[in-house]
Amino acid sequence: MTTQVPAEVTRRAHALKADGRSRGLTPLLPGIAVTAALAVLLVTRPELVGAPAVVLLIGAAALSIVAGIRLALGPPAATAAARAGESAEARLGAAMDQAWDVVITLDRGGIVRTSTDGVARLTEYPAAEMVGSPFTDHVDARDRKRIAWELSADATWSRSEPRVLEFRMLRRDFTPIDVEAILVDLGDDPLKGGAIISIRDVAERRLYESDLRRQAFHDPLTGLANRGHFFDRVEHAVERCLRSGTRISVLYLDLDGFKRINDSLGHAFGDRVLAVIGERMTWSVRGGDMVARLGGDEFAVLLEEQATPEIALAVAERIQESVATPINVDGHHVRVGVSIGIASSGTLGEADAAVAREPLAIGALADELVRNADVAMYESKHGGKERVATYEPAMRLATTLRLDTETALREAVDEHQFIVHYQPIVDLASGRIVSMEALARWRRPGMGLVSPAGFIAIAEETGLVRAMGAQLLRASCATAAAWAGIGSVDLAVNLSPRQIDDPLLVGIVERALVESGLDPRRLVFEITESLLLDEGALTIGRLDQLRAMGIRFAIDDFGTGYSSLSYLEQLPVDILKIDRSFVVGLAAAPRRTVLLRAVVAMAGAFGLTTVAEGVETAQQLALVRELGCDNVQGFFLAAPTGADQAVELLGQDAASGGVFAGLLAARPALVDRPATGRGSGAVHASARGGGGARAAARRPR
Repeated sequence: MTTQVPAEVTRRAHALKADGRSRGLTPLLPGIAVTAALAVLLVTRPELVGAPAVVLLIGAAALSIVAGIRLALGPPAATAAARAGESAEARLGAAMDQAWDVVITLDRGGIVRTSTDGVARLTEYPAAEMVGSPFTDHVDARDRKRIAWELSADATWSRSEPRVLEFRMLRRDFTPIDVEAILVDLGDDPLKGGAIISIRDVAERRLYESDLRRQAFHDPLTGLANRGHFFDRVEHAVERCLRSGTRISVLYLDLDGFKRINDSLGHAFGDRVLAVIGERMTWSVRGGDMVARLGGDEFAVLLEEQATPEIALAVAERIQESVATPINVDGHHVRVGVSIGIASSGTLGEADAAVAREPLAIGALADELVRNADVAMYESKHGGKERVATYEPAMRLATTLRLDTETALREAVDEHQFIVHYQPIVDLASGRIVSMEALARWRRPGMGLVSPAGFIAIAEETGLVRAMGAQLLRASCATAAAWAGIGSVDLAVNLSPRQIDDPLLVGIVERALVESGLDPRRLVFEITESLLLDEGALTIGRLDQLRAMGIRFAIDDFGTGYSSLSYLEQLPVDILKIDRSFVVGLAAAPRRTVLLRAVVAMAGAFGLTTVAEGVETAQQLALVRELGCDNVQGFFLAAPTGADQAVELLGQDAASGGVFAGLLAARPALVDRPATGRGSGAVHASARGGGGARAAARRPR
């Protein structure tokens, strides 16, 4: 007999089984219900045990219980995915709240819909307080209209691409904040429509960018404009000048004596001096003028408003006066001067102005204006330093010649084009040659033999005098060493300020002496009085090293520097060479004679040997001998001559016991005229053609 399971029980079992969203014991209810129905049936109808219908009912109950257990132990896949999504969304929200950028969502009306917690760090408004307010309420009034338009439907940017905006938001206290935002349009979908704005505080970045711009356009040491910024400003000034017809001026400045400060007190000290000088220059110009440091100890000033030549000169003089005031740094009082060149837009030709409508032409005119001021500055230096010079077209030719000479000098140093000529220094008592002064000559290709007047100043400015001087020292020492077999004659060699500054000088001298075999006691270095007094302890210390080797020193051109007799006792010198300016015109200037007599007496009291330079007449020779000078040098006796002729002259001197003795004994009235010939440099008594222009004998400084 087949027993049919009540339809209601089956329906309820299937209904309970289908419910997979229940929790706790609920998933087990279908199995429990079937089992309970089966138990009631077997109790009331025992004869049905083993019947097929009962077996099926027992299987259904078992399946229901197993399914319920599975539902209780784990949710369906869809529910698990939903839970995972909710968890990921929560984690993302937490991460965004901690992120530095602020993320805000807006509806289509620009109302804040959601915001990450980072907005409180940015604006001091809690996120909850910002939600529901118009976003533009939190934008600075200066940017509000623009940002409102960007958020509106009228904005013309492509809504498929993010847009980067920069504007100012407001803190709670209404202070503005520079921010950068990325705006993304979400479209018109009612579920996701509106916009997302990712906002970042860029105040720190702006400060960094500002610092970079300052470094790009300003000198880090002085805070002044740098070379690039200055030239850019000059270009704009030239353009305005051509358009409006106004006049501008450029001042080019180079410090005088600054290198001495760097060498003696150190570069750190020198940097502080430059900073002070930069401040003083700024104080000396007008409000709208620009002061720039071009590099090293070079500065420039641009005058734009009413920059007439008179105003430019007045500004230059104020700068000179300000810079020349002694500077006190760490207890050291130092003083520097400044040479200034001035060029105005009036020096730019009409033809230049006519073509200066193109940007490249304007840039070229700006460069020319600055270059003209630079040329004028060099003219001021050549005129004696600490001067102001205004550019004139003729200066350009001189500058071009100097540049050509500098280029040729570099080749001359590399190719050893320099030779040495020698001029005798004679003992007034015996007529014997006691020393030969080595004088540089340049055998310049295509120009013949060039005297020092044509190149020494440029060699000194460029520093080439160091390499040139080392070559000449080695050559002259080698020549003088060969004189040992003829007689005891000294070699006098000039040292320039650049050579004295060279820390390698002592080593260079030692090498020349060792290679030549010359006795150091036969070597005399001639240096200027002003060099000794200007350089101070550093120079004295270097000279003391050379004196310790046995080398002696002579003050050259005495009377052209400080001419302070009190320094003669302090300076480490052995010989005093009186400049020709004292000697010329002695007969017609009684006061000069008195002064020269005092100098000679003072030198004698200090045990110094005196040499009268530039003696060109017999009368001058007689006067300096009567005043008590020890030795004499000049064209009246002999002009500078080559090494071979110098050896011949020394041989004659040794053989005769004084090759100039007869000349010194001659009556002044018989030979009272200057030596003007251009002979080979033979003795004056035997060849009147031994003279030559005085400029040809000027020696390296």
